[in-house]
Amino acid sequence: MQFQHARFGVSETLELRGVSQLRFLKDSRVNYHCDYFDMGEFIYERVPVLGSAIRAIKHRL
Repeated sequence: MQFQHARFGVSETLELRGVSQLRFLKDSRVNYHCDYFDMGEFIYERVPVLGSAIRAIKHRL
């Protein structure tokens, strides 16, 4: 998911990795749709001290 929000800077495009789950009927129509993403990643990376530690760990992985 990509989005922009005025609180984080209008020119900054924020990106959250995730996955969509789709279930189809026999005639190929979508019967169920749900998006999953890690909101913790979005929040914790913006906390001043904790964010730099999490980014460093992610970089090493």
